[in-house]
Amino acid sequence: MKTKFLSIILSVALLCAGCTGNNGASGFWNDVDTTVTEENYGEAQDRFADFAELLSTTSLKDATKALDKLMDKLSADEVSYLVYSDWMVSAFHSILSPVRNPELFDKCARRFSQDGIMNKGQYSPLLELAAKDKLNLSGSECSLPPLKDAEGTPFALNPGEETVFAVINLDCATCVSALNALSNKPGRHVALCFGRTPAPVIPGWEYFYSDTMDDYFDLDAAPFWFAADGNGRISTEYSYAPEYKDSFATPQNQ
Repeated sequence: MKTKFLSIILSVALLCAGCTGNNGASGFWNDVDTTVTEENYGEAQDRFADFAELLSTTSLKDATKALDKLMDKLSADEVSYLVYSDWMVSAFHSILSPVRNPELFDKCARRFSQDGIMNKGQYSPLLELAAKDKLNLSGSECSLPPLKDAEGTPFALNPGEETVFAVINLDCATCVSALNALSNKPGRHVALCFGRTPAPVIPGWEYFYSDTMDDYFDLDAAPFWFAADGNGRISTEYSYAPEYKDSFATPQNQ
């Protein structure tokens, strides 16, 4: 599902503090017409950006209830439901989104599969993305596909050593330049590679491959990086760190 990222919109929303009423997330959509038309599209998108920002400061329990209220309301209008679903994917799934939230995206994806508005071909890929997003969260055990280098040697974490992972499409020139941008990160540097182009020669990087990479990662989001500490637990979740953003391509499928 190709969507427009909400990063800029969400940043603008921060300038609109105080416009969410007195009821917080639970009452955000009270007395609000969620119908999306050509005339009110921008206004509706800005309002959803405010809502997504509000959820980022709300407990997961309350945020989930607020999402349910919105989706219940949207269920009466198929067109508006699909428009909002696009915004939800951008807000809660995109690595570029300041309010990315794998738990809320999982909630949205499960509602998409249950509400009867999307067909299986529309919601199944989103359920798969939601499952991938819940891997390698901060503090969790590092989850990787079976990996081998070009000589067939299996990958293994080095106990006690931090490891920086970069998910890289070797066919993308910008993805490869991201390796240079990440070279100053401390620890071992491991590129998780896919694509048909031979790996570049960049000092300090090890290159590993897997036939099941797509089962673990949203490859359309590459390049992105994450890190595991010396105990094999995630210290940095999937990220486009601001200091490297100019070296990372904007994903085409978020």
